[in-house]
Amino acid sequence: MSEDDKRQYPRAEVEFHLKYAPLRSESNDYHEASLHRDVSTGGISYVTDDAAPENGKFQDLMFTIDGLPGEIKAQGKVIRTWKEGDRTIVALEFTRINSADSVTLQDFIEDQLRETSHS
Repeated sequence: MSEDDKRQYPRAEVEFHLKYAPLRSESNDYHEASLHRDVSTGGISYVTDDAAPENGKFQDLMFTIDGLPGEIKAQGKVIRTWKEGDRTIVALEFTRINSADSVTLQDFIEDQLRETSHS
């Protein structure tokens, strides 16, 4: 069984613009992810040059995806971090996301996966 077969949420590799900050940060200082990885209705992963957040820490997220209107706001819990060369990959599980944004994201991901399977 492949890793993708084990996933609860299908994920798509898409370009997105992400801003993130520790949940309830005093400074309201958002960082921007330099590179994207993938997104699903259950979470998101991104590449950063910043120090890796600890597993279990929560982050505020704001991201836009080409082809979707508006900005998606969510909160996520860091479930895993790992290094790839000099960069850190951060995987977050959504802990709070607007239901309309979740449906929009699910429809978008399904469309992306259909397009990928037909190419």
